[in-house]
Amino acid sequence: MQDILNKEFATFTQQMSLMKLGFTENCIAQIDSADSVHLGGAEMKLSSAVIDVIPVATKRQVFEFFRDNYKLFHDVKPITGERFKSFILGSNGNTIAYTDNSFESYDEAEHACINYIFSIAEGKAFNGRENGK
Repeated sequence: MQDILNKEFATFTQQMSLMKLGFTENCIAQIDSADSVHLGGAEMKLSSAVIDVIPVATKRQVFEFFRDNYKLFHDVKPITGERFKSFILGSNGNTIAYTDNSFESYDEAEHACINYIFSIAEGKAFNGRENGK
């Protein structure tokens, strides 16, 4: 069950970055610093160790946030065999960047895409190729 939940939500690190960029939407779940997602009213059984817990966005909410606030769109496409690649599109629909690596699953490619969009939104250097070069 935890693996299924983790595929649908941002990671703890991604959520922390999202909040720094101004994300304030309501979330249906929380995530702890060990990247375990807990749905709304579910009782959280935490160890005696201090674990940070914060609201967590679905991947859809993350992509909508970047679309609405940064005019950045995402696309994950299958490439050779069973591998996927992440692309970041500008408001005109042109590819502005893509990841150098390919990924074994669509979910891995989506998380890489989110991380890449963060680096663009935060003004960091591109990790992949700019304008397909």
